[in-house]
Amino acid sequence: MRGSCLARSRNRRTQKQRGARLTVPCIAILSRECNLRASEDAVQEMVMIAGGCLCGAVRYECEGDPDCSLVCYCRDCQRASGSGHVPAMSMPRERVTISGETRSYAAPGGSGKMTVRHFCPTCGSLLFSTPEVIPDLVNIYAGTLDDPSLFKPTWSFFRHSHAPWDRVPDDLPELPVST
Repeated sequence: MRGSCLARSRNRRTQKQRGARLTVPCIAILSRECNLRASEDAVQEMVMIAGGCLCGAVRYECEGDPDCSLVCYCRDCQRASGSGHVPAMSMPRERVTISGETRSYAAPGGSGKMTVRHFCPTCGSLLFSTPEVIPDLVNIYAGTLDDPSLFKPTWSFFRHSHAPWDRVPDDLPELPVST
């Protein structure tokens, strides 16, 4: 990905229209519970969230607060990150700007649709994902934030798949997983 390809404006859809495209119940719950915004008009005061890879070749900026912050404990996230979970912040694509080239790897997610994980081709840092099931979102991985204190998780996902050695906060509600 180059330049601001994620920041290009897309046709804006209302939350109801966006929800109609979602076919997996857990994704519909995620959309509803995280209050996905239909446009930047819903953002009262714009904040800038920035981050990047280990070597600095890839940088990103996100305008406004995340729509949702979650910790995913699924086996795919464990394998992709080499850890027990992936902490991520969901941002609307039109508010994310990427500078520098990334490489990507696509694999089926829990919905059966592809999840594309983007990483730096130089240092290998896993930076963000773009889930096919919710194409209007970019999931920024919290470990790449310039200020990691900005990540405040509100949900857990696939909690039942957590590694026995990985601590799951008791006060972090779980998004239901469809079967």
